[in-house]
Order: sequence, then C-alpha cells, then structure tokens
Amino acid sequence: MLFDLGGVLCDVDIDRGRRRCLELGYSEAVFHAVEASGAKRGGDAGALDEAGMLATVRTFAPAAAARLTEAHLGDFWGAIVTWRRFVPTLLERLTVPFGVLSVIDPFHAATLGPLPGADPLLYSYEAGVLKPDPRAFQGAIAACPQPAEAIRFLDDRSDNVQAARIAGLDAVQVSDLTGIQAALTPILRR
Repeated sequence: MLFDLGGVLCDVDIDRGRRRCLELGYSEAVFHAVEASGAKRGGDAGALDEAGMLATVRTFAPAAAARLTEAHLGDFWGAIVTWRRFVPTLLERLTVPFGVLSVIDPFHAATLGPLPGADPLLYSYEAGVLKPDPRAFQGAIAACPQPAEAIRFLDDRSDNVQAARIAGLDAVQVSDLTGIQAALTPILRR
C-alpha cells in the first residue's frame, strides 16, 4: 500500500501559508516568489535544499525578500500542509504494510515530520524525481516487498494515477475520506 500525501493524507491550504507570511511581516510578493522563482519546484525535485530554496527566493525578489530567513520561510511555507484528522485512525485500521510516494519539498517534509509506520517513505526531494515520471514509480516498486500489481497506490491527481497504472501499480484516484475508505475496503479492519 502506497499513499500520496497532498490531497490524500494531507490537506494543502495555500491561503494558510499566505496568511502566515503576512503575519510574519512579509509582503505577498515574498510568498508568491516561492513558487514563481522555481524554489518550490527545485525543492520538490531535490535540486534545492532549504538554504537553496531561500537563496532562490531572495534572488527572484531581492527587495521584498532581503530580510527573509530560512526559519521564517519554513514557518509560512510549512503552514500550507497539515495531516488530515482521520489519518491516525485510518492507518491503525490497515491490515497491510504501507508507505508513501509523494512529491514534496524539504520544508513541507520537515513540517509534517515522519509518518509513523510508513516504509518505504519515498519523498521526491530525496529521490530527485517527480511523479508522474516513470522513474518515481519504478523506484517505489523496487522499494516495496510486493510485485507492482499487488501494490495499491492512492493519489489525488489523475496524471499520477495513470502513470502508476502504466508502471503496473493498482492505482486509484481519491481526494477525500469516503474515496480513500472505498479504495481500502478490502484491507481495513472494521
């Protein structure tokens, strides 16, 4: 069993991060610069660590981000992601081992922390490859003790689900608890 994080096990709320950025005294331009500068994409792909993401934002918006610190960037950027409330109960009900295959940057990974019991934990920033690239799925299959067709993969994006199916995974598109539970019915304790 493999889960994506954002849109499956985690909520992603851009506005929460934007509000936190403003609360910290930064402008909207600083928040916008994280994505517009390529810092987010570089972080997701493993090309940029936290310091590299900060440097990219500062280069993109030098006046607005001159006083931006790595801690503040982590604070407001990390505020975007939160575990969904149902996750602990859902994972306790699983009758099979589970892992994670997710596109995630180092700030979001640090905010969420490890997912207890997840093995493998395959984060794009560590692997250097983003879904729906077939290499992401090949790496996931290699890290799992089961053959591809025995691995159920849940993701909220249709392009990732399609690529996972092409790689041989039993992939299902889900975005809420009802869909997740339906996809997991055979492997959930009552």
